[in-house]
Amino acid sequence: MSKPSRFRHWRASHPVGTTASRAAHRSPAKGVLVWIAQYLLAPAIVGLIAFASGYQLEESKRFSASQQFLYEQKMRVWTSSAKHFSAYIANWNRLRGIAGLEAKTGSLTRDEKTRKNQYVRDRDIAWEGLESTLWEASLLFGPSARQAIDEYFAFEATQGNLRLSELAPAATWQMHRDRIMSQLRLEATPR
Repeated sequence: MSKPSRFRHWRASHPVGTTASRAAHRSPAKGVLVWIAQYLLAPAIVGLIAFASGYQLEESKRFSASQQFLYEQKMRVWTSSAKHFSAYIANWNRLRGIAGLEAKTGSLTRDEKTRKNQYVRDRDIAWEGLESTLWEASLLFGPSARQAIDEYFAFEATQGNLRLSELAPAATWQMHRDRIMSQLRLEATPR
């Protein structure tokens, strides 16, 4: 019995009619290239595409997460600014009211003096909260919000050394508040 030839072994592993067998019949070098293209190159290309898609998806998730974080920070600053602004203006109005009472009667009772001192403390606490959240807002929000905040700080600086009777009308404070709050809301809401 004779040994099977190498050709028979090769032929058994490459059945006739396949692309690899046809190319191999033409040239052994082309058969190797076709095999590499079919079994190595195609999966490598699919793998690269899958990797690129996965990378893009992860980057998209990471970007979405950072956008979500920024949105949450803006909403926190917006609501905090509204709370502090309202408390600040309300306490200024209370101080004006008690100053009007003091001007009308000439003096305050002990309870009224206690209330006046409480209004001053509450106003100062509200101012500290408002000032810090507005500075934070000037970092998080765009140029339009920063301009409104800067204009308010300039207005506030002119009011600091005035007597209660000399302060700007309450409507001026509310106008600044409304302008800042609407600008913050405009920039905080996602588009």
